Amino acid sequence: MDQSLDELNHDDFADGKGVKIQPNVYVKLDSLSRYQIFGYGVGHFQNDLCAACWFNYMLYFMKNVVFFKFEDSGFYAGLVLLSGQIADGIATPIVGYFSDRTHTRIGKRTPWYVFGTLLVTVCFVFLFQECLFCEWFGSNSTALMMFYYIFFPSLFNVGWASVQVAHMSLVPSLTLSRKQRDSLNTLRNTFTYLANLYVLTAAFLIFLSIDHGFTQFRILSFAAIGLGFFTSIIFLVSVKEKKLTDDCLKVKKMIKELTKEENRTLILTRDTLEKNEKNHYDNSRINEIQPLRSTLSEHNQENKKSFSSTDNFTWTQWFKRSSFYIYGFVYMGSRVLVNVQSVKIFEEFFLSNILHSH
Repeated sequence: MDQSLDELNHDDFADGKGVKIQPNVYVKLDSLSRYQIFGYGVGHFQNDLCAACWFNYMLYFMKNVVFFKFEDSGFYAGLVLLSGQIADGIATPIVGYFSDRTHTRIGKRTPWYVFGTLLVTVCFVFLFQECLFCEWFGSNSTALMMFYYIFFPSLFNVGWASVQVAHMSLVPSLTLSRKQRDSLNTLRNTFTYLANLYVLTAAFLIFLSIDHGFTQFRILSFAAIGLGFFTSIIFLVSVKEKKLTDDCLKVKKMIKELTKEENRTLILTRDTLEKNEKNHYDNSRINEIQPLRSTLSEHNQENKKSFSSTDNFTWTQWFKRSSFYIYGFVYMGSRVLVNVQSVKIFEEFFLSNILHSH
């Protein structure tokens, strides 16, 4: 492990990185280093870059660049976007189900992350291109174009879902600390905002300096996928899932053993004092019984707070929690609102009126 359990001090415990097992004894709840925490933070960066391009520019690209000669260009553009979202919705639970049952030398999630990263990298390059199938088969039929622009977006979204599920589901396996888990998710969200900023800035510069529609979006896709693939490599190099999860399981096992032993000691001491109280053998220690009861209760409560209450949940138990539906609908609604606003603002105002790229 990167940091010895004995090296943890009170400051680490107060910062949410450890748990108190015995008086003045604190145990670190993971073996994550700062470099590994950063590596996890950038692990979803490629997905975020591609999502920024997808939601901000894909509809405009399809409607005003690919199908601009078609009378129903809006319909075809919407169909392409819808096909990708359907593929994402289908792939997400499937990847989650099978990744839970995957066992390899590099871990449960990493193989799916590698698979998704490769699929995203390859397919995203074909999204913002002219119809290569039409060129290869010497045909410009609408059916062949639609097949091309539905096939690659669908595969891209399968890969995107694989990366997202693998990356997000790693958090509970990397640390037992609630605060550390919150930090990892916060860092991931920070890079999501940076990805949007990067894509918007790159698009602004590219669209101002280049006039040709296909060339604009082709360069933008290369700028996104190039940087994203580099950050994915950083994640794979820094976050060794097998080692980190094994370390985490060892800590969890040790904490349970130490906690069980201390509870046994407290219970035996309490029972002894209660017996003495009952038989009037040691009236001088009667006042110690209540503090021990309080100590035992506080000790159990403290350790419950140190771990996530959902560590031992099965997936079916989530459907029995009202918070699952509340958070799900709030998140879904906020994402729909953000995506719709993003598409309308960029298509109707930024792209069409300012850059005149159509």
